[in-house]
Amino acid sequence: MQLVHSVIKVTDIKVSRQWYSSLLFEDISQSGDGWCSWRSGVTIVSKEKWNESFSLLPDDQSPTCISLVFEVPSFDRFLHILSIRDDRASIIAGEGSYGGRRYIKLLDPDMNIVVVLESGFDYAYFSDGERNVVNNPGEIMGMESFQKKK
Repeated sequence: MQLVHSVIKVTDIKVSRQWYSSLLFEDISQSGDGWCSWRSGVTIVSKEKWNESFSLLPDDQSPTCISLVFEVPSFDRFLHILSIRDDRASIIAGEGSYGGRRYIKLLDPDMNIVVVLESGFDYAYFSDGERNVVNNPGEIMGMESFQKKK
């Protein structure tokens, strides 16, 4: 089994689309009636579409509660970009470190928690086939060889 996307129920698709596009530094890659997705693996869905597609409970009993964790290769750059956003003070829920890596907790417009964690790798990205790690810009290794090297 492989995780394809994280799906988040939102109250206002337009507001959440803008917030996540700003957080992910990309515009949506796909959209439809009451939903939109980004290449990085996040999909937001309106309450109505959520209740139609995912909910087992009546409309108002389906809770909104999610916590997403993202790793960023340049945490200082991410914090700098976050600091120039107009809404920085209203969305930070906490800061700290975990296992020697810094993190920041943000609240999305629906009060979901988004944790942005400093990456343990110099550079990390996903390719279509498998996860690759780049230590030097010219060197690409699979996860197995990276773990052996460590």
